[in-house]
Amino acid sequence: MEVTFDIKEYKSKIVPIIKERRGVVSSGDIAIETGYPVIHTKYVLNLLAAEYLADIQVTENGDLIYKFDPTLAKNSLSFKDIMGKFFRWLYKIFVVLFKFSIMLTLIGYTIFYVLLIVALAVGLSASSKGKNNKSFDFVGATIRILFEMIIRFFIFYKSPYQKYDGVAQKRPFYIKVFSFVFGDDNKIEQFNHDKNILHYLKTNKIVTLAQAVNMTGMCEFDTRKTLLEMVVKYDGDVEVSEDGVIYYVFNNLTFTDETEKPTLHSWDRHIPIPKLNYNSKGDNIKIILLNSFNLLMSIFFTYFSYTNGEFIFEMDSAISIIRGIFIYGTAFSTLFFTIPLIRMIVLPSKVKKVKLLNSIFDKLKQIYNIALKNRDSIDLNKSEEELNIEIFSRYPSLMKRDFVEKEIIDFKIYTQEINFKVEENPKL
Repeated sequence: MEVTFDIKEYKSKIVPIIKERRGVVSSGDIAIETGYPVIHTKYVLNLLAAEYLADIQVTENGDLIYKFDPTLAKNSLSFKDIMGKFFRWLYKIFVVLFKFSIMLTLIGYTIFYVLLIVALAVGLSASSKGKNNKSFDFVGATIRILFEMIIRFFIFYKSPYQKYDGVAQKRPFYIKVFSFVFGDDNKIEQFNHDKNILHYLKTNKIVTLAQAVNMTGMCEFDTRKTLLEMVVKYDGDVEVSEDGVIYYVFNNLTFTDETEKPTLHSWDRHIPIPKLNYNSKGDNIKIILLNSFNLLMSIFFTYFSYTNGEFIFEMDSAISIIRGIFIYGTAFSTLFFTIPLIRMIVLPSKVKKVKLLNSIFDKLKQIYNIALKNRDSIDLNKSEEELNIEIFSRYPSLMKRDFVEKEIIDFKIYTQEINFKVEENPKL
């Protein structure tokens, strides 16, 4: 619809009416109160339904009504969601900084402690035999060789091919270190539900809520919100069939490419099961040994810097800096092990959640197949009724509806929506 009226003016008049009627209105109610054209009021109601918490229902007489939250609450983030988003943002910053620290500290401290041990050993040997320039030459050569070996291994070494995210590939060792600490991103792009539904609309022009739920995999309320947003964005409308089925029609959408693309259902997009990391056992052992060495050396030299009186006296004012280096090494190496340990504790709950979501997709496929089988009849047999009960009892969050904890629309209605067909697309 080409908008030729003042939407702000319409909203300013319609919103108070919605509040006065405790959230339940129809386009006819608005027309009586305002005198606005129904085609315009329906557009604004769809716009408000996408903006606020709202539901669409059909009365016993087959009339379409909009049911808003009585307080007219917006689809905004709760305080809990805002804080969660804030902490996730902080964690991302921490990850970047800690990865940078890994590049400097894990290599630097390994080299530092190895050289410190070699230097102490050579120094003790030289002091017992008197000063020997060859001893110091040996120390210099050792420093150079060790430095080159560690740098080459950490940055340029790639292990033999291994499975990573389902694909065999080589990864530099430093990437494996990041994977050990923080895990691997599954690199799942945000699925574009609008685009998927639009592909369906290329050949159908009409979609019901049940069909859209199968495509999005989201709960009924979130799917309806997506459809209402699409109605506003793509000049669609909401209608009711003679059988009382709510459908979303997009007759004004035209496509030059009529090639039909298979509809991608939610059960075709199973979420990968999270893993602690994609490293091999050998790689993880190498990383553990490397950081364990740094941790033990940091603890030892921290203790040594506090208990050795001669060392403290010789370092004089530099002792606090030296201690700081050892203390930082201890803290870093401890945190290096703590982060994956916490992830290991949390991982089972994440795996359980992903498996639950995947099982929801499987259940949707089951009831979708039942709906197709019952094309001519919506009578359910005993096993299908049991499946319906199982869906309700196991997945209440998927079935959440409206602003109260109501379950999904009756399974018979869901079946009816799946099979909804019309001979000719209705005109707006």
